[in-house]
Amino acid sequence: MSSVASSAISLRFEPVFSWRTTLSSQLLNTCPRVPLPSLHADLAFSLLTYGMALSNFARLTVNALGYYEHDSAISAIERHAKDEKLNFAVSLLCRASGVFAYLSESALADWNSAGASGPRPPDLTTEVCAALSKMALADAQALAIRKLLSLSANESTLSPGPPLPKSHPSAALLAKLHLECASLYISARSLALTPGKVRTTRNAASESGIGASGEVTGELTRHLTDEAAFHSALAHKWLGVDAGEGGVTTKGGEACGFPGVGEARVGGPMWELQGNAFAQRQNVWRRQKREKG
Repeated sequence: MSSVASSAISLRFEPVFSWRTTLSSQLLNTCPRVPLPSLHADLAFSLLTYGMALSNFARLTVNALGYYEHDSAISAIERHAKDEKLNFAVSLLCRASGVFAYLSESALADWNSAGASGPRPPDLTTEVCAALSKMALADAQALAIRKLLSLSANESTLSPGPPLPKSHPSAALLAKLHLECASLYISARSLALTPGKVRTTRNAASESGIGASGEVTGELTRHLTDEAAFHSALAHKWLGVDAGEGGVTTKGGEACGFPGVGEARVGGPMWELQGNAFAQRQNVWRRQKREKG
């Protein structure tokens, strides 16, 4: 790219690369391959694909681990080994976040500076790429929180019930971390919805066949909405625990009130926000929410 920009290499004609969008609101079986001219377009789609591959690899790594911290038969050595794999997944998501951020802040800006014209799919808008960066960063922080709770979760499995084990991190710290995750997901959702709100983008996409509405798929926005609600609920849960564990009787009302707010956010009991129980209940909540709305 630098050689072409500095005219060290000259092109006889402008190359055209064909890519299929993955975040378009159209289905893959009806969405055409989008021909985009210039090397900048190919670089942008290559970086987008690379970031998604890193994100998918991280999720595959996490899914293979299962909920090992709630296994009462797991040894300390095995748990530590799986903690390291969790750290590896965190590093993959952080790398994916960096790729998406570079794409949003630099690669697309260079493409614009090169004088590129014509409509683009929503996948290659600055706002959507920034949304993907924030989502990957929030996913990485969520896994980091899980790693932070790994030892105490295993100890709670062996001896359930209050009080919290000594290895348990500060409830106030957990609340702050979950609030940060919720904030990132909310910001990502707002950015992901931007292309559909811009009339010029919508019209250009409709005319070129890039997407019926120029919007990202609803599955992405629903995922961001669900994750924001989930982490907001967990933040309120830990705020309630922090108020209850503080030993101050005057905060008893706060300790009971925070979990109630959390239940309202997710539409389910706060005690179900852990381990396999949450994984099963989350699907039920989402299905009930879709049936209502």
